Amino acid sequence: MANFVLLTDFVGEIAISQSKYGNDKLNSIITTTEAKILTDLLGDDLYLKLKADLVNNIPQTTKYLNLVNGVTYSVKNIDNIDVNVDYKGIKQMLRYFIYAELIRLQETDNTEVGEVEAKQQNSTRARKTQLNTLISNAYNNGVKLYGKDIEDFTVSIKMHNNEYFYNLVKNNCFNFLYKHITDYPTWQFTPKDYMFLNGYL
Repeated sequence: MANFVLLTDFVGEIAISQSKYGNDKLNSIITTTEAKILTDLLGDDLYLKLKADLVNNIPQTTKYLNLVNGVTYSVKNIDNIDVNVDYKGIKQMLRYFIYAELIRLQETDNTEVGEVEAKQQNSTRARKTQLNTLISNAYNNGVKLYGKDIEDFTVSIKMHNNEYFYNLVKNNCFNFLYKHITDYPTWQFTPKDYMFLNGYL
């Protein structure tokens, strides 16, 4: 399966240098990270069904097209008022997780003697604290879009014998899947915690 996220998607605040690795290496990291995040988000069964629905990496069924590309839908807020949610799809969420992983892996080179610190030429290497901040900010942005907002627990949801607390008007993947659970009855969700600045590298 081709990747949902492409090298050309890493621009602006999450731009990456493609001179460090060859494109094959970068694409391999993207593929591995995508599979891990989507399996955690969807569960094995739904992930496999999504992959089976793809033709040239484009979903063919409306429910999978909406999951991947996003859609605006309505949900009742805590005051029972209909509120529109502009769900952006899984691609934006994946970009943040993949960016965090790419930055982490660019810290070392794999050589015949093992992992060694990457060389710097004509530049000053960023400090570990700066890289940790960059990685954790990207990862935590991914977590927000994945579906966890610890600042705003408003709704208690029991699903698959687990209890989750979410604000269902937030724009994230969990809320979209929960709102449309009848379209995705085999959905299994693995929560993710925010990353704290405690020495990720």
